[in-house]
Amino acid sequence: MSPSLSPYPSSTFLGLPLEIRDQIYRLCVPQNLVFNYSWNRSGASREKGFCVEEPASEYFYGTLGPKAALPALLLVCCQITEEVERMLYGRNTFKIQIDNQAQSNFAQLLSTERRSKMKKIIMVFEAAEMLSRPDFTMNPTIWDGVLGNVTMLGIVAKQPEHRKNGSPEGAKDIFEDWAARLRPKLDYLSRALSGSAQVIVDADNMEDTIRIFQGFREVMSTHCVFKPLVTADCIFGRGKFSSEHGQTSFEWVLWDYPSSSSSASSDYYI
Repeated sequence: MSPSLSPYPSSTFLGLPLEIRDQIYRLCVPQNLVFNYSWNRSGASREKGFCVEEPASEYFYGTLGPKAALPALLLVCCQITEEVERMLYGRNTFKIQIDNQAQSNFAQLLSTERRSKMKKIIMVFEAAEMLSRPDFTMNPTIWDGVLGNVTMLGIVAKQPEHRKNGSPEGAKDIFEDWAARLRPKLDYLSRALSGSAQVIVDADNMEDTIRIFQGFREVMSTHCVFKPLVTADCIFGRGKFSSEHGQTSFEWVLWDYPSSSSSASSDYYI
């Protein structure tokens, strides 16, 4: 690849070829993190609106760590901001629970332009949230510009917990209610996603939920597979978050960067 030409003097930073600038950005821009926009915040961290999940570190909120050159690097000039944001939003994962409050928070915190730079998204569809808000829909104004550019979409689907209902008939009714609210959202995803996107579904091996997504897979033009996602361990209570491990607090979770402390299954990471 030939070096990118620059109108700036070669003795300046912007005079360096873009390929060299990208190498420098990689040293100071956080990558391979999961930015979680799903949870509510209180106090100072609420202003940030997200949680950063990082390997080999405790959970920390509203910060990118001591080694990050942000936000200072974003304040230098418009060109550097554009180049850094392309890396920041393109090489990290953004996780959001699909409900009204999280969707609104996501749109308020990130502009349309910044959302369009995202390449990896994880969507969490939890039955409890969906059943509590039957009128909720995914807003195309927010999602069209995101999903058309996404290269990898993770879907975490947690079905209703049948054991909380007194009768098998009642449990079936609750599941069918959830499924009826889930299907329109999957139909929208099948239309909005690029044909080149890869979709990874984690339904925690629940056969009824898998059947719903198998129908979704048949109408999608994208590549769709069923695999466990590490980021869903805390949702399903498995792995290090299982009762056998005695884990009750949230720790870092990623979806494609293995750790010796996580499951050893070769299919666990995507």
